[in-house]
Amino acid sequence: MKTMNTMKIVCLSLMTGIVLLSACKKDEFETSPAFPQQSTELRSVIPGPLASPLLSWRDDFTSAASLNSNWFLYGNPKPRFVNYAGNRFGLFDNNGNSPSGSCALSKVKIGDGHGYSIESDVLIDITKGEAGIICPEIGVSRHLSTGSDAVNAEAGISMKLMFVGPGTANIQPAYQDQLYLVLTTLNPDGTFTSTGDPRDETTAATALKVDVDRNGWHKMKIVVTSSKQVAFYLDNKFVWSPKKPIDPSLMINKNVLLGYTSPGTTGKAYHDFVKVTYPISPAIQSVQGDEARND
Repeated sequence: MKTMNTMKIVCLSLMTGIVLLSACKKDEFETSPAFPQQSTELRSVIPGPLASPLLSWRDDFTSAASLNSNWFLYGNPKPRFVNYAGNRFGLFDNNGNSPSGSCALSKVKIGDGHGYSIESDVLIDITKGEAGIICPEIGVSRHLSTGSDAVNAEAGISMKLMFVGPGTANIQPAYQDQLYLVLTTLNPDGTFTSTGDPRDETTAATALKVDVDRNGWHKMKIVVTSSKQVAFYLDNKFVWSPKKPIDPSLMINKNVLLGYTSPGTTGKAYHDFVKVTYPISPAIQSVQGDEARND
């Protein structure tokens, strides 16, 4: 009898130990950060609510009221809503004039620290083919804007599809009547990397010419990876990627930027939509891969 009581006590002690050990393990997992690698980086950026992770965002420009509700508008004249053009309804027109241009910054913050993509269908409508610069642009703001300061409209990542018309002032004839991609990224040291700009005599020779329909719709896309590398695509074809990574601040809590020139006298630039997509995390990809192998 005494032996049985001793065995009961030993068993109870073992069970208590197992329960306590399980509780300790549970506390350990619950107090660990979900993304330990990004915690230091997140503390170093501008404070404020983070963008929702892995939550895509899209604007189809349904009305003038929605444009004003979803965007901070800069420039003179300011960007505007267009009901119909290029056989599509509901468009964004940056409405800007060269050289200053006009732009809009999204009121939604983008970037969750793990990479993202931005894409838009754009149209360059060259009605007369005369002098002038017609240029739709997508990008990411260098600074987080709350709409109170126009200086925050500067781009940290920029993709411009730029038409330089024949006879455009201050541009060499060799660089006129051409379509270019002007691609720019902000480096961690505060400098910029670019493909070259046909308006700049020092970089015009390296400007990236493209041979696509000047009066058709095209898809512009920027992909930012979790390793801070950027790739640019036109009509789903890779066109360029800088060797240097972008400034880490561009990974989180920034604005989508839309611009640049659409003067109307020689042509217009339109956006049919703009969309931000977050990549699937490696953990989710792993689960999906396991499910696919089990099917």
